[in-house]
Amino acid sequence: MDDRIVRLGLFYQLRNPASALYQNDGKPLCVHLDLGSRVQLASFPDEQGKLIEVLHKGRRLVMFAEDVQRGDLLDGEATEPSDGDLWPNIVQ
Repeated sequence: MDDRIVRLGLFYQLRNPASALYQNDGKPLCVHLDLGSRVQLASFPDEQGKLIEVLHKGRRLVMFAEDVQRGDLLDGEATEPSDGDLWPNIVQ
């Protein structure tokens, strides 16, 4: 896995549509992220390096790490939050 994926707080812009999971009242739900969606890394990848938590529009999501990794790394200093992204890089 690319080392850049494990730096918490970084923003990525997705190059491809992707799916992610989140919990709502204890029920798992799936959300579709469009091409160009921005996510902020909120956790390290799981032990297998396949899943990672991200923040998107103020919601904590779980998605495939490779979907994030295929995206474009954005410069956190120059990137302003949009659509409810949490700012600044609140995840330590």
